[in-house]
Amino acid sequence: GEGDLQVPQYSLDHLARTFGFDGPLDLIHMDVQSVEVEVLTGGPKTKANAKYIYIGLHSNSFIDPIINLCPEHKPVIIARKGETTVVPGFKEPVHCPNDGIILLERKCT
Repeated sequence: GEGDLQVPQYSLDHLARTFGFDGPLDLIHMDVQSVEVEVLTGGPKTKANAKYIYIGLHSNSFIDPIINLCPEHKPVIIARKGETTVVPGFKEPVHCPNDGIILLERKCT
């Protein structure tokens, strides 16, 4: 209809590959407005490459499905929007201010 906007969708693995983050990562940071399960489903390789997965959530109802989608050996850090969290090995606390996905490498001490 009038005013509809079509936005392309890409998997997490596709984006990581496209932007050169297809190797080891220190952190996947995401706040994606209740589509965390979909993002994680589309990123098996990227999840496996990350030391930590940091997720900003707006609802506790997503915690169990998210944990179930993450590799067992990966620390998963759940934060509320606006919170600052200490991530082991990171020089600075990680803040969850914005929506989106951030992939970080070479940021650990």
